[in-house]
Amino acid sequence: MVFTVIAVVGFGVGLVGVAGPASGDPPVLAITPRVPPATMLNAGGVCVVGGRPSPSAPSSVGAVTVSSSPEAVTAVWLPGLNARPCVAEITRGGTMIARALARGVDTAPKVPSGGVYHCPNDDLTEVDLYFSVVAGGSSELVVVDPSGCGFLSAPGRSPRTWRTGPLFGHELALIAPSAWRRYLDN
Repeated sequence: MVFTVIAVVGFGVGLVGVAGPASGDPPVLAITPRVPPATMLNAGGVCVVGGRPSPSAPSSVGAVTVSSSPEAVTAVWLPGLNARPCVAEITRGGTMIARALARGVDTAPKVPSGGVYHCPNDDLTEVDLYFSVVAGGSSELVVVDPSGCGFLSAPGRSPRTWRTGPLFGHELALIAPSAWRRYLDN
């Protein structure tokens, strides 16, 4: 797979606003799901994730980021096109994991805009991380690409890459279902 990065936008997310994190770039807020989205194998045998709204992508206002003090993290693990079993899962991590992942996001290198990136192993597997920092059911969203180029993204934000740092994948693997751990080996 080949694509040009101008702004990487994760699969559909219901946006509810933005708030200011410690790094200066505003995070994207979204409603944390309580159950994983429905999945199915289509007639061609491809794993399809359903029940997710189309993304709302505001104009880019900086790199993807997370506040420095999240209390918890919810991870929605979305299967790739050839996943067997074709099942989405939800896991959760407490304060220590959430803060370690937030540091990993905020310190990950920014992906230069306008570059062409070849991601041949991208099977569209995705992990949506919802960092709990705001009362009322909203969380800060970061979309993780564990299969291809290793981008961290959010609607309307420029991406970062987690593959250059040794700890993000390790920390995420601590809350990963077993089927997804192979993606997180650096």
